[in-house]
Amino acid sequence: MRDGQFVMSTRDKPPAERLDHWREMLSMSLGRVQVWSERPADFIASVRTVCLGAIDFSVYTLPSLRMARTRRMIRSSDAEYYKINMVLLGSGLVEQNRNTSVPGPGQLSFLDTSSPHDIRYAEDPGGRGGVALTVRVPHALLPIPVDKARRLYGTCLDPRHVPLGAVLANHLTGLARHVDRLAPADAIRLGAVTLDLVAAVSAHRLELGATLPYETRQQATYRQMLTFVESRLADPALSPAVIATAHHISLRSLHRLFEADGQTVAGWIRRRRLDRCRRDLADPELAGLPIQAIAARWGFPSGGHFTRLFTSGVGMSPLAYRRLHQSVRPAGVGVSAPRGR
Repeated sequence: MRDGQFVMSTRDKPPAERLDHWREMLSMSLGRVQVWSERPADFIASVRTVCLGAIDFSVYTLPSLRMARTRRMIRSSDAEYYKINMVLLGSGLVEQNRNTSVPGPGQLSFLDTSSPHDIRYAEDPGGRGGVALTVRVPHALLPIPVDKARRLYGTCLDPRHVPLGAVLANHLTGLARHVDRLAPADAIRLGAVTLDLVAAVSAHRLELGATLPYETRQQATYRQMLTFVESRLADPALSPAVIATAHHISLRSLHRLFEADGQTVAGWIRRRRLDRCRRDLADPELAGLPIQAIAARWGFPSGGHFTRLFTSGVGMSPLAYRRLHQSVRPAGVGVSAPRGR
């Protein structure tokens, strides 16, 4: 473990030792576990784990495999963790507490390391292996009684049907993109956010949302609103009033949530819109799309107003920014037709 991170791969191990090495690594971090593979000599797997304060976040790359913990293993070593898994590539099967679920890409599953379970991962059919994300939370940190949490063991959640689940899934995907670049202070703050989202999603599924601590509910609502804003940046009518109404809170409460994070609602919307415009202005595939059209597609109907905001925020005009970022292109790269909104 270095700088709060742990990285391990079986690739540099002799083929005959790869599966045993992986089993030993998992047993050290999760408690004793059994692992099987149909191709032990070709077992190429890796994990990057980062400490987010009191919880851990891991990105696994996996071949097809099976893992299990028995009652005997639990009696000999029990770290008492909940695990929230999210498959990015491939598919899984989770069995625990008489529940069986088959999470596919983008879906979340819940299990407890202190209870017997059986997990299987199947590689992506296209031969790209498997990728899974895992959040490990100590029992004591999840503000839900253990007897209630047991109803979640071995179950699966499709985030497309649960808004809070979608917020958690998006959050975990974002963490995976930046996991190797997190500063220690950022890791602790993101750990608190992750724990609040896991608690909110778990409580929602158990219909226990009202029992969560006030701060946890507020943080989950705030993250849900950020996701709402991201999905509606193109709408020029997006406003604090629209956000507050959609989330059934007062304007005053909305502004307080953003102020607690050191920003204003209008400032956040403006900044995210400008970020999207900067991305599109630097995209060679959109070189033929007028600057005003790019501004309009991200909620700036007035070209003059957009130019003033962009110049003030970026330090140069939209035209100068586009020329700067598209002045040098790799040989042979042409400009395709503009993409639609």
